[in-house]
Amino acid sequence: LMKSTEGCFQRNENKCYELGIKKRMTFLDILLQATIDGKPLTNEEMREEVDVFTFGGHDTITHALSYILYLISRHPEVQQKAFDEVLKVIGPDKTRPVGMRELQELKYLECV
Repeated sequence: LMKSTEGCFQRNENKCYELGIKKRMTFLDILLQATIDGKPLTNEEMREEVDVFTFGGHDTITHALSYILYLISRHPEVQQKAFDEVLKVIGPDKTRPVGMRELQELKYLECV
């Protein structure tokens, strides 16, 4: 599967280069073009690959966020500065929807 996926990347990159376009393939595009021994992946095989990425990513993010929260708890000055920035940018209303504009303004929190 890895060789096939790499082949898809290379073929697509070459084709786009020749046509003068730049296209990024989505994960689904790659799965739909992937083959094993020359045969396209079955729906079950594609579902299994999606599960691997979904649950693997979930575990990684969970561990990273847990460690980040631990480190922030060990540095109250960082925690306070991040909290102050959130209050300044988003405000005290916890029910207010937060958009991309507000998230992009959280410069200190992004660094943390």
